[in-house]
Amino acid sequence: MELGHGQQQLDSQLGELRMASPGKSMRARDLQHGVSLIETLIAVLIAVVGVFSVGGLIFQGTVTNKNQGTEVTRATIYAQDKIEKLLSFGAE
Repeated sequence: MELGHGQQQLDSQLGELRMASPGKSMRARDLQHGVSLIETLIAVLIAVVGVFSVGGLIFQGTVTNKNQGTEVTRATIYAQDKIEKLLSFGAE
């Protein structure tokens, strides 16, 4: 009795599965799960570092902006004082 093409293909795949050692396939599967977990941990670590870096930049920008605002205010007050002194010299 002749086997059909589909049956021959199924038999060849079954033969390949029988030849593979079960211990080897289990180790390969375990290794894949471990690599996936390591990859996930590295991705989370990179994301955390990125979030903290952006947070630090925002904090530094806020502090710098506040300090510049204070300096501009002081400079404006100083300039107004000097202009008033100059104008007072002309009034005398």
